[in-house]
Amino acid sequence: TVRVRSPQLDALRSVLLSQGLTVREDGSGVAPALVVVDSTTDVIGGLAGSQGIVLYELASQQGSLEDAFMKLTGDDVQYHASGVDPGAGAHHANTQQAMGGAL
Repeated sequence: TVRVRSPQLDALRSVLLSQGLTVREDGSGVAPALVVVDSTTDVIGGLAGSQGIVLYELASQQGSLEDAFMKLTGDDVQYHASGVDPGAGAHHANTQQAMGGAL
């Protein structure tokens, strides 16, 4: 994945799409940018250069470990709420009795 910024973003988008690349908007930064999936900085830089398109940013991006973890475990539930355990009160009473009522 590559993040790219340019003052000629529309022209760049057209060139990238004409080459069959997957392009999406990147709204994570202050300035408008594009994210190109399954490509390299060399390919994008070469295409932009061949068309005379100025680039302000051209950077490879990799997901963080947190992103990978969330993608893998996103559907898992960490905490399952349930009713009161009917044996919990008995356990507390047994523990209190075993400790001589010190609880």
